[in-house]
Amino acid sequence: MFLVVIHVANAQEIKQYDCTDTNCPPLRISGDAPAELPGGRPSPFRGFADACMRFDPTNKVLWMAYSYPYVRIQREGCRRHSQIGVETHLARSLDKGNTWDFAKVLWAPIKHKDSKGVSGHISHEVANIIPVTIDGKSAWIGARLNYFMPDEGGFKARPPQSFHISVMTATSPETLSDAQAVRLGSKSTDEEWRDIDISLLSPTLQKYHLWNEPALYYDGQILYMMLSGMAFHRKEPDPSNSDIVLFSTTPKGNVHDWKWEFVGVVASRKEAEELGCKELNQGEIAVSRNGNILLLVTPSRWDRTINDFVYDGCRVLEFDSLNPPKLLRHANGQLVRRASITSSDAGSHGTAASAYDHNSATGVILGKRTKTAVGSKHGDGGGAEMTATLHPTGIHP
Repeated sequence: MFLVVIHVANAQEIKQYDCTDTNCPPLRISGDAPAELPGGRPSPFRGFADACMRFDPTNKVLWMAYSYPYVRIQREGCRRHSQIGVETHLARSLDKGNTWDFAKVLWAPIKHKDSKGVSGHISHEVANIIPVTIDGKSAWIGARLNYFMPDEGGFKARPPQSFHISVMTATSPETLSDAQAVRLGSKSTDEEWRDIDISLLSPTLQKYHLWNEPALYYDGQILYMMLSGMAFHRKEPDPSNSDIVLFSTTPKGNVHDWKWEFVGVVASRKEAEELGCKELNQGEIAVSRNGNILLLVTPSRWDRTINDFVYDGCRVLEFDSLNPPKLLRHANGQLVRRASITSSDAGSHGTAASAYDHNSATGVILGKRTKTAVGSKHGDGGGAEMTATLHPTGIHP
């Protein structure tokens, strides 16, 4: 099946914006506040991140799923320890995103003991949700990244072989919390953590060690899921072999029975270098106000001195077609850039993921993060700290 995008906008248009805390202050969510420690002290790991906005055409509600990082103090008898993790929250807006109200904890951490007997919990990040039609009925599909977080060791102790993508369906965004999920893994994912190894769908996928950052798009019949395919050289990310890739399925019946297909590579190092970076991460698919299909990506590079990615804002590109995946280019071969959003007051770690829904008054929402001493240790103590914020830019690409 070939899905061709019709372009009705001026291909030369590009919107540039410097999102500082002054001109695009952080978004607030009534009823939800960044995580705290006992006594009301701010948690060293807190804020809102990884937003995904979707408009519900049935009841005209704008929904937002977002990551909620935390450090919580756990007590077991006389023993006290800090638990660090990420859960997914859900908020709603009845006025197109001008104001937001907390709806619920969409996916809470799940206590778990792995096959080796290690105690911990399953954390959830970078959730994506979208309204669809399944078997003739309105439904919602959710996707998220999961990984196992041991009680001891924090983020550095996460086993890479536990990374997997969960996909589920329910009648509403709120009921996705209780939906049974199918777990999609890579060639490096242990069988304990996956139901389907989607890297077997094509030899092209064998170079990716884990999947990250799911993004969903639905054309009325076909569900597309975009993932960051991350390759590693030894223990470091390998940008030369990491890409943004696209899968598809026809959502009908039980989610465990869906047949996934590899559609192709959306963006690789070639596109990254064209945008002046080493790698593209944090992809999102959105629709512009004139109906064109957009690709939001974050330019990034791996910094060995801080042992982390450094992100540089958001670039909005446009699809020429989804199947096969092809980005729109000018007659001279250069990528068409709809918007370039940066942040001159971002810290040394740069920005974070972005979100967009053309029904919103917010325009593109740019994520920011401020980190201190996070490259060596996460948690309560040791000076490690991270604050994440979401910033409405008002930019409609």
